[in-house]
Amino acid sequence: MAKTLVSLVSEKTIPNVELIKEFKSTIQRLIFVTTPRMEKSGETEWIIDAAGVRDFPVDRIIVNPFDPKDIEHKLRTHSFEETEEFIVNITGGTKLMSLIVHSVFRDLGARICICIYYVTGQGKSYLKIFPLIGKDHFVMEQNITLDEYLTAYGFKIEKPDQHCACSSDYLESFLKKFLNAKTEYFDALNRLRTLRSKKGEKPIKIEDNGIVELLDYFNFHTERDGELTRKEINFLTGGWFEWLTYLRVKNDLSLDMSDIGLGYMLNKGDVQNEMDVMFVKDNKLYTIECKTGITVTEKTEDGKTKKRNLLADIIYKSDSLRNKLGLFVNTSVFTLSKIYDEDSAAPFQNMKDHLERATQSHVHVFGRKDLTSGNDIKKLLDIS
Repeated sequence: MAKTLVSLVSEKTIPNVELIKEFKSTIQRLIFVTTPRMEKSGETEWIIDAAGVRDFPVDRIIVNPFDPKDIEHKLRTHSFEETEEFIVNITGGTKLMSLIVHSVFRDLGARICICIYYVTGQGKSYLKIFPLIGKDHFVMEQNITLDEYLTAYGFKIEKPDQHCACSSDYLESFLKKFLNAKTEYFDALNRLRTLRSKKGEKPIKIEDNGIVELLDYFNFHTERDGELTRKEINFLTGGWFEWLTYLRVKNDLSLDMSDIGLGYMLNKGDVQNEMDVMFVKDNKLYTIECKTGITVTEKTEDGKTKKRNLLADIIYKSDSLRNKLGLFVNTSVFTLSKIYDEDSAAPFQNMKDHLERATQSHVHVFGRKDLTSGNDIKKLLDIS
């Protein structure tokens, strides 16, 4: 008996991808109950690509999501073969679409084999809600990879090499030295940061004694004596902290390479976002912005200097991903800055407003004390 999976399309595409992947080995055809707006923005195509079912036969039933008569008419007049078995996922669509699809397929269940499912969004569980016999609670065996998750939301992905030449032990020792470094070393790092924006890919000669001392302090060996590549400059001025976070997350959560990424550039329409660390756990997406320092010193037009808190930029990026690009994400910030008073555990006065704004935007901020407390990533991010 041929088996067809029916999906209701909405902006939240992951429940569709999850159930398609779960039943992929047993289904032969796909039907999408979708809307003109979803077809125009591309959600159905994203689901097909993310689930890897581009070679499957596909039907589309395009309905007015707020017209019950239109939805029911188009469903009841669609040609459903009586020799087919149907798996129906009512998780997506509008509430009205879900109710009517549930009603129509329950009626069809009198003459053809129907199972109706709902993806809970709690871990990897899903429910069988029709027929109400036998087992009704299930846990998905299939995982959504990071690339699949992003593809399901229409992102084109550019990513650098996902291999780090440094060991976890070296990165942990780098962290300890960074936390105890003298002011002169931070001055040298700031001078290195000015070199990151210079054009060209040729290595830069090291003519600064302060930078030479910095390399010795961190026991950092360059590829070529007396020169620094752009990659090495990026590593020294913050890349090391991204790699340390990446490896801590990967090891603490026992993630596969396909679950986690570093330095992804996400493209959607004319919007680009560069992400530090991204990962999926139990089919949920997390991002971590890594900042060795949470403030930067900038020059004003009149030549004076002022300090700018980077939390505002990070919150804006998070809001953009969520609101403009439709990506539902758990965002955290890891910074080696001191953001809380060690004695009272209250935020410093200059951080208070920024942290309140972060909380309102569901952005979790972890400072130096959090990241050096010995707590693993699972505990920090409250991942069960």
